[in-house]
Amino acid sequence: MKLPGGPEFEYKYLTPSQLTIDPTYQRDLDQNRVNKIVDNWNPIRFREPFVSLRDGKFFVFDGQHSVAAWQAKYDDKPIYCKLFRGLTWFDEADAFVEQNNLRKTITTNDRLKALWNMRNPDVVGMVNDATACGCIVDFKKSKSQYRCIATAALFKAYKALNREQFRAMLTMILRLWDGDPDSLSADIICGFYAFYKDYYGEYPENEFYKKFRNISVNSIIMQGKDSGGSREVKYRRIIFKKYNEGRSSRKLEEK
Repeated sequence: MKLPGGPEFEYKYLTPSQLTIDPTYQRDLDQNRVNKIVDNWNPIRFREPFVSLRDGKFFVFDGQHSVAAWQAKYDDKPIYCKLFRGLTWFDEADAFVEQNNLRKTITTNDRLKALWNMRNPDVVGMVNDATACGCIVDFKKSKSQYRCIATAALFKAYKALNREQFRAMLTMILRLWDGDPDSLSADIICGFYAFYKDYYGEYPENEFYKKFRNISVNSIIMQGKDSGGSREVKYRRIIFKKYNEGRSSRKLEEK
């Protein structure tokens, strides 16, 4: 079957063992979501997975949680799938992003991961510049030293700042707290990029380092939680105040 202007497709029974998940654009499997589908099983609401026949393999580009739930409930019994022919890897990745974004179930990290693998120039630029600073951006969700899992905030910073500002900001964060995962949180990144956007170049970086090197990142985060406004507003405010604190000359002016 073929719709006007669309790829060929058919409905076909395939077993879970025949299906492949492409990790380069798919999000990580959420076992809690799978368990919820199984616990609230309703055959009427079960939607067939979308599958692409590419390079002799059947790739699930939409519906991996449905497949995992089916397998948990029925083992390797065949699933009724919507099978597409003639799709490229880029077609699958693009369809994954579009379908999941329309349903608003995809996280920004998932979307950025897909765009990274599609070689989106903005996302590639963000990852390359972050890597050059010593930061790990691999779209994994587990915290570790030098890894930034707050990719949405990092991307905001990349788009808001020029390249020099972005690299200077990230280098300073890594230098101050040795890649502490908390220092690469959305709170800190949002505060720093808002500060750097307004004040970068108006103070010596070595003075900024001296001022903040003995301030724990957690103290900044805790103070921010007790103040009002968006992340950018409240953490920028804290950084601004701490920089000016005790300074008799060369104070920054509020903007």
